[in-house]
Order: sequence, then C-alpha cells, then structure tokens
Amino acid sequence: MHLQREKLVEGQSRAVGQYKVWRLTKKARELLGVKRRPVPFTVQLDHWLALADAYTTLKLAGGLRYFIPELREKIPGTDRMYCGDAYVHFRDMQFLLEVQRTPKSKEDWREKWERLLEWDRKGGVKQASFQCLYREPINPSVVVVTSQTYDVVSGGLIVPITIVKDIRELI
Repeated sequence: MHLQREKLVEGQSRAVGQYKVWRLTKKARELLGVKRRPVPFTVQLDHWLALADAYTTLKLAGGLRYFIPELREKIPGTDRMYCGDAYVHFRDMQFLLEVQRTPKSKEDWREKWERLLEWDRKGGVKQASFQCLYREPINPSVVVVTSQTYDVVSGGLIVPITIVKDIRELI
C-alpha cells in the first residue's frame, strides 16, 4: 500500500477471483532508470508469466548470460517488424525464444515464420539489437516452448526450430 500511496506502482483490478495486476508508474521507472515502456494492462498476463518462468528457470540453472524480452526488430527496407518473445544466451546456446501457452493456428505460425525469414533474408539478424553483445555477428537458432506439434508450429514451412514442451528440457 505504501508504494501505491507514493505513486510508485499502479494497479488494475481484474475479474472476480483473479489477482490485481501491478506495474511501475512513470515516476518509479524514472527513479529506477528504467527506459522500457510499461507493460500495458491489456497484455496477456499469462504470456508474461510464461516468459518470467523461462527467465527464472534458466537463471537458477546457471549459465544465463543474456535474456532480452519482447524483441522489436525492424525488417530492413520495410515498415514491418520481427517481434520475438526473447533473445536468450544460455550456456553455449544463443536463440530466439517463442513461448506459446495457448494453441496458435498453423496459419498464424506460418505468418510468424515468414516474417522471421524475411527479417533474416534482408539482413535484419546481422543488424539486430543483440548483436552489440558480441564481437562477431551471431546467427541464433529458434526455440519454441509449446505443446503443439512440429507440423502445426512450422506452419508448413521448412524452418529450423527446436520445440520443447518445457524450458527445462534445455537444461
């Protein structure tokens, strides 16, 4: 309650039986030096919790060097973006992480991978924000955490992806 009175956090009530959702206010983000925009209250909370679970699991396992959530990478020469759930460097693996708790249609996956392939084909991966972490450009793989099958997740495209039902399978 103290943080709320000091206007450092703000909350939004949800349906009966669900917990209230909290986030840092603009004042708190400025005090802490947080540059990232706040997570909208309309965001899928389960999705953010799944990302937080992936981060926590990898961090506690040891060897997590980088975890950059909610990538927003411009596709060169277009006004479109590749939006991945996270870039991860865990032990000797560098990968783009997609976490999908609710089923997605084959067509939705196809669109996701077509955008990823376009981003790669137009040199976006070599210009990605995470490249500044390395001396030489890297080419990360793709890991998808989902209960869906490869046939559905691949969207009918031939894309080099690793599918796991749980992030712990990487440990």
